[in-house]
Amino acid sequence: MGARGLLGLLWTGKRCFLQVPVGSSRVLWCYKKSTSVTQQDSVSVAENLKTANSIVSIVFGTRKIAWAHVDRHLAVQDWQQQECTVFMKGTYIPSMYLEEISSVVSKVPEADFYVLEKTGLSALNASLFPVTLHLRTVEAMLYALLHKTFAQDGQYKVLSMTRSAVGKYFGLMVGDARTSGIDLVKQFLSEFVTQAESRVSFPRDQVVYYRNILSSNKQRREEELCDSLLQAVAFYELLLNNTG
Repeated sequence: MGARGLLGLLWTGKRCFLQVPVGSSRVLWCYKKSTSVTQQDSVSVAENLKTANSIVSIVFGTRKIAWAHVDRHLAVQDWQQQECTVFMKGTYIPSMYLEEISSVVSKVPEADFYVLEKTGLSALNASLFPVTLHLRTVEAMLYALLHKTFAQDGQYKVLSMTRSAVGKYFGLMVGDARTSGIDLVKQFLSEFVTQAESRVSFPRDQVVYYRNILSSNKQRREEELCDSLLQAVAFYELLLNNTG
């Protein structure tokens, strides 16, 4: 069965949701909004996903942006994060956000697709509005800056995957809340060192460095860094499991 038959399409106006089955339910994994979205465009995206050799998974929070460049064999090519000192500090200045995010994008490797984490925060909690606004601003800037050739070729290369979808895939959800995935990522690293065949492979000269970053005695937990890798693994495993 081809990608068109395997990836369900749900249409709501100008929004296109690309879904894949997980057990008895469907998980949102691609989101785009356009004034000229067509079903043919989305089928083209689905077919391109099927043959994607590598993706960059990007997760951003209130102080960091992290990315994991992973190929279809789940081999990590690049895995980094950058502190963003202007995020949610004082008065919002668009030019400073643009400068900070452009700096990150300049370091992100080229890939077939870029997958952004989409965090769902309750619209009923007014105290979360500044965080929601911040996350949507960063998301919009990343969509624009990573779609470097969209004006010329009209090809969608930036997708969104919901945070809860990744949480459900790895069993990290407690009710509606997503728990930390740091221990799972540490397990991936340990398996790579101790097993002949591991779920995820890493550059051997970087394993000690990654382990030190994720050390439990650090004051700041590296959630965004771990989440970027988990999102990449979930994305590819869902893709490969549903396309054979």
